[in-house]
Amino acid sequence: MASSNSENTRDSVPNAQSPQASALPEILPNPEGGAAGLSIAKVTGKTLINLRCDDKIKAKLETLFGAALPTQPNKVAIIGTRRALWLGPDETLLMIEEEQEAEFMLNLRAVLGNAHYAATPVSDAIKIFRLGGARQLDVLAKGCALDLHPASFKEGDCAQSMLSHAAITLAADSQDSLLLFCRTSYSDYVTSWLKDAAVEYGYILLDNA
Repeated sequence: MASSNSENTRDSVPNAQSPQASALPEILPNPEGGAAGLSIAKVTGKTLINLRCDDKIKAKLETLFGAALPTQPNKVAIIGTRRALWLGPDETLLMIEEEQEAEFMLNLRAVLGNAHYAATPVSDAIKIFRLGGARQLDVLAKGCALDLHPASFKEGDCAQSMLSHAAITLAADSQDSLLLFCRTSYSDYVTSWLKDAAVEYGYILLDNA
């Protein structure tokens, strides 16, 4: 009997292979009452495409994408459910609907022809979250060095930074929420970190944004 209890105890101890995000509940009420201070929603049904090209080639894609791709540093173009994030002088992250990927890539090749560019689907490598709630900026401030005050980080801005030990990209694509992109291998860590940082405000984890 003692051996059985010992085995059960070992099985319940978290290890490097255990999802750490599950150590905290999916919903933690605001201890002061009212709405949870942070909402964490998984964004699904999207395809992410890493586009490498110069601004002259970007200009050719305005009609295909539906809006001009950003040429100014740390800006995001917003058209319907599509997003285009400036990541570098020749690097843009495109977010489109998953079911549009095949047609979009086909049309992209047709529009750009022999132009010098690279377009790589990276959906499997990157996870997307939407953060909301009245205390989202307070939570992020615990582990991110960016100045996310609305006066500095306005709608239409994006930036790459660190959230504690995880590399992230944030995009202010609406007035009351942020998109957070991270590597798939760090998604469990990011979720766990956000939950832990939001304990004093309460949080809710949603299945989809």
